[in-house]
Amino acid sequence: MTFNIELFEQLAKGIVDQTEEKKLGFEERMERVEELCEMLHELDLRQRNSSKVKTILESLSDSLLHETLKDPTPYKSKNTEYPIHSERQIRMRTFKNTGLDNTLLTYDSTGKNRALPLRRLRTFYEIDIIEAGTIARNEERKAKYDAFVAGKEVPLLLKIQITK
Repeated sequence: MTFNIELFEQLAKGIVDQTEEKKLGFEERMERVEELCEMLHELDLRQRNSSKVKTILESLSDSLLHETLKDPTPYKSKNTEYPIHSERQIRMRTFKNTGLDNTLLTYDSTGKNRALPLRRLRTFYEIDIIEAGTIARNEERKAKYDAFVAGKEVPLLLKIQITK
């Protein structure tokens, strides 16, 4: 008997369907999956490494853990030593741990976003221009201060004379 991917896919789909209908117990599922894995070993290496086989194996592993994944108990982490959560349970667990998203808290009852506006990030070019201007201003200020300390006359922007 030749074994190909189509036959492997049909057998795996049968196991998954019977598992979801609760017709197979854990031991029977385990035996059938082991038989399928032995059949898979007979496949050509190129067929064995295909993405189709990988998705089939993933669905088979989910069927082995069917009861654990379908357990709706929210306290699974407390009650079992090594809990296995479904994707939905993981999402709900992380949402429960993080609480409300901060973006939801910034909207008022009319739907207007009341969050503080975020400034855009400056480009490196803008940062260089600002820094060059700052360095030039600091050099001017240092020159005026040094002249003032040395006792030289410092040019004033506005000279006010108070007379009586």
